[in-house]
This record gives sequence, structure tokens and C-alpha cells, in this order.
Amino acid sequence: MIDYRKILKNQEFRLRFTTLFRFLPDKQYLKLVYRVKVGKKLNLKHPKGFNEKLQWLKVYRKHPEYTDLSDKIKVRDHVAKIIGEGHTFPLLGAWERFEDIPFDTLPDRFVLKCSHDSGSVRIIRDKSSLTDSELKKMKKFYRGRMKLNPYLVGREYPYKNVKPYIIAEPLIEPKNGNGLNDYKFFCFNGVPKLMFIVTGRYTEKHE
Repeated sequence: MIDYRKILKNQEFRLRFTTLFRFLPDKQYLKLVYRVKVGKKLNLKHPKGFNEKLQWLKVYRKHPEYTDLSDKIKVRDHVAKIIGEGHTFPLLGAWERFEDIPFDTLPDRFVLKCSHDSGSVRIIRDKSSLTDSELKKMKKFYRGRMKLNPYLVGREYPYKNVKPYIIAEPLIEPKNGNGLNDYKFFCFNGVPKLMFIVTGRYTEKHE
């Protein structure tokens, strides 16, 4: 049996898939992807499950301010306006091309990621140990990520107009070496109802 979910995780396939079906309106595109990934017909008139309601939000809840909230650079200004300065990671730099990253001036330990997506994190624990081969692979990886528009993949409106950059932040890890703890809060009508914790992020992951 073909595992379509595994296939859709492949970056090259997602690029081809979104290019092939990018002409479809959001509603028709989401119905197609939902059928492929979930194996069921998407009901947007009367959504019941959590997944169906997320798809409904993609079609009918499109607020311009969502763009800045999804932008890893612009969201810093939003956070500062709400709760003040000093509550986000320092930004070491932002570049439109991997070739423009000044590795010589970056600290020995840092993190690279894209401003417009998720899953593009690359942790650099020792800059001096980076080989030419590793840098070449990283360059190829980020070239692909910079071409990828998450909106076209999942029709998530907040990502549609985010300008892509490769950004660098300081690497912050606990002294025990167990990796970072990742906390995610799921809010419904402004009230946190669920908490998702991942321990040992980017080491051995436990959910």
C-alpha cells in the first residue's frame, strides 16, 4: 500500500506537487490533499473533526495581520509591542541567499533557519568543524527551502506573503546536554487547552 503521507514529506515531491496543482483554488486543492493524506472526503460545510476545522480556517479565515505573526523576523516587533523588548531570541542576521551568510563573523555556535517556513533548522555547534562537503549540502538544502512557499503546500494563508530569508540566532542549550525542551500551547478561542512537549529536540526526540 502506498504511504502518501511519507511521500508528501519529501521536499522535492512537494515542490512538484504544488507546481502541478497550484492553479487550483484553495478549496479544491485542500479537498484533493485531504483525500490523499487522510483518505476521507473533506467536509467544509459542516466540519466536525479538528483536521477538518483547520482546513475550514484556511479557506475562510484570512486576516492580513497573520502574515507578520508567521514571519520569524517581523513577529519580533509584534511581541515587543505587546509585552516589551527582550522576549525573543537575538537575531544575528538575515540573508536572501546562502552565499551571503558571513560565517567568519558569526559565533562558533549558532542556529540557521528560514523566516518563512518550519523544519528548516540547522544547528551549528562548532563552526570550525564544518567541512566543505557539509557546507555544500547545506547550501543545496537552503536553496530548496527558499524556493518553497508553505502557502502553496498547505494553503496556509499566513505564510502566503512572508518574504523568505535565512536567519541566524544564537544556539541556546541546557548544560546537561539533553537538548532543548519544546513547548507548544494549543489555544481555542484564546484559551490554552492543550500542551505539547518535546524533550531532547534535535537529539533523541520524545513526545
